[in-house]
Amino acid sequence: MVCSITTWICPACKSISRRVKSNINTPVKDTQLPVQLDDTMSCDDHNVTVTSCNASPGPSYCDLITMDKISTLLDHKLNVCMQQTMESIRTALREEIREAVRSEVKSEFTKVKVELSATTDFICAEQKGLQAELVGATEKLRIVEDENARLRADLHKINNRLSLIEKALTQP
Repeated sequence: MVCSITTWICPACKSISRRVKSNINTPVKDTQLPVQLDDTMSCDDHNVTVTSCNASPGPSYCDLITMDKISTLLDHKLNVCMQQTMESIRTALREEIREAVRSEVKSEFTKVKVELSATTDFICAEQKGLQAELVGATEKLRIVEDENARLRADLHKINNRLSLIEKALTQP
């Protein structure tokens, strides 16, 4: 007997799918007859397909689980796990990059701030030096202008005296 592995059903499901008439007169309808195992149902040389039976009250359904369904289920579970793992890796990597960029920018900003402070301090010191020199030069200029005015006044007086002396000498 050749058995197709994709359609093989366990003995418990077999009794559900094929109803066997019984002479047992009981009011309980969900009890199953004891199943006799068939020795010819060996699948040692084949890939065994597992079946799952729902043991719920009322009508029972037996879903055949094939290797394709298991493969699809595993692929789905692996994809979900992989997506969750990748998302957590992305989040962690994004956070690490953000923190690295933030610390690098902060470090460079601090360097620029220190350099700018040093530059402005140097410019302020130079400006104060220039202001002191300007005050000194302005004071010197005022002194020179005062001296120039005084010397002009003295020169004017000397010219007047010289003219008077020349007039006195030229008159007989």
